[in-house]
Amino acid sequence: MDFRLVLVGAHDGSGLEKFVREAESKGHVLLIEPVPFLFKKLHARFAKSGKIVSRNIALSTKDGDVAFTAPKQTANSVLPFGDKLGSMVSDHAAGHDPRMSQYVEVLKIPAFSFETLIKTENISSIHTLFTDTEGMDAELLLSFPFSLIVPKLIIFEFKHADGLFRVGRKFARLLNLLEDRGYRVSVMGAENMLATHESFTG
Repeated sequence: MDFRLVLVGAHDGSGLEKFVREAESKGHVLLIEPVPFLFKKLHARFAKSGKIVSRNIALSTKDGDVAFTAPKQTANSVLPFGDKLGSMVSDHAAGHDPRMSQYVEVLKIPAFSFETLIKTENISSIHTLFTDTEGMDAELLLSFPFSLIVPKLIIFEFKHADGLFRVGRKFARLLNLLEDRGYRVSVMGAENMLATHESFTG
């Protein structure tokens, strides 16, 4: 199946609803969110669409259950974006604010590698791959099976590539990989980058 958008770290869907709906108007959409209470909201938001699929899983470099440090439903009482700080990096939320350590819990979440996700969802092409995984983007994209699928566009959060608010060698490896795979990378803002493949025509 051709997917217009694959969004990893979809939260509850509210912040990117316009973006998701635009993609839906042009094709199929796959939304991935590991935190159960956020997934419940996400699924309800798009449940009536016949072209949007939502999955309550995490993405990892290998298959199997992972320890995921998930925000509690009260996390926004500490930080207005507290419920967006779920991560496989155990101290990611607390690194933003030490008080967050009391507003997260470690959950066992089923996880797929990108390769397994592609096979499980029968993905034949991806127009836009968007990852927002709070410190895991670079590591995950370094494991992406470009030999199977070459997304036209990749949007990814870069600011935590090598640790909280840090970029370093892992980030550099990702940039080199993307360039080797035919992508031109540009900065979208303080958090995200856009990789555009040479085959992209609009």
